Amino acid sequence: MFLNQIDSISIKKQDFENNLTYFEIQKLKAYFLETTYIKDEKKYLNKIHTFTKDSLQILAVKLISIYELNAKKLLDKDIVKNKFFYIKLLQDLKESDIEPKEYLFLENKLSKFLINEVETKYTYSKWLNIILGISLIGLFIFLVKSKRKETPVLLLSKQETIVKKMIIEGKSNKEIAKELFISLSTVKTHITNIYKKLNLSNRGDLICKFKNRPHTST
Repeated sequence: MFLNQIDSISIKKQDFENNLTYFEIQKLKAYFLETTYIKDEKKYLNKIHTFTKDSLQILAVKLISIYELNAKKLLDKDIVKNKFFYIKLLQDLKESDIEPKEYLFLENKLSKFLINEVETKYTYSKWLNIILGISLIGLFIFLVKSKRKETPVLLLSKQETIVKKMIIEGKSNKEIAKELFISLSTVKTHITNIYKKLNLSNRGDLICKFKNRPHTST
C-alpha cells in the first residue's frame, strides 16, 4: 500500500533514497501501524493531524497521510476542524513540482468546503437581516402606538373642558346638564367629543387618566 502511494505521488528514486525522505516514509509507516486499532475518530484525527503538521516535512509524504485520511472517509471532518492548515498545504503543493493530478482530490474537497461555508454564511446573514428588519418594523409600530397613547390631542373647547372636569369630579350626565343649563343630549355630545379628542373609550378611562392631575383650561 505504501509503495503504491509513493509511486502515485511520483517521488523520484533519488528523493526516496534521500535520508530525510526515507526516514519520513518509515516514520509514517510506523505511525499508521501504531494507530491501526484506534476506533475513536476524534482521537485518531487529532493524532494524525498533529503528526502530519509537526512531524513531517516532505510534502509528498504529507500527501500520503492525506490519502490515508481520505481512504478512511475522515478527510472532510479534518478539513472542517483544520481549514487553514489544508489551505496552506494546498498552496505549498501548487508551488511544488508534484503533479497537480496527485492533489486534485484535496483541491476539490477544499473548494466544496469553502463554497458551502460561503453559502452558510450568506444564508445566516440573510436570515439575520430579515430578523433585524422585522424587529425594526415592530419597534417602529410600538413607538408609534406609544406616542399616540402618551400624547393626547388636547383641543377641547371651553364647554368640553368644564364637562371633563365635572366627570372627573364624579358627576353624572344629569347633574352636568342641570348645572350647565343644557340638555342631556348636549352633554352626551360633549362627552363623545371629549373621548374622541383625547383618544379615550369611556368614563373610566377619562377619570383614570386625569384624576389627581391639575386641571387645565384646554
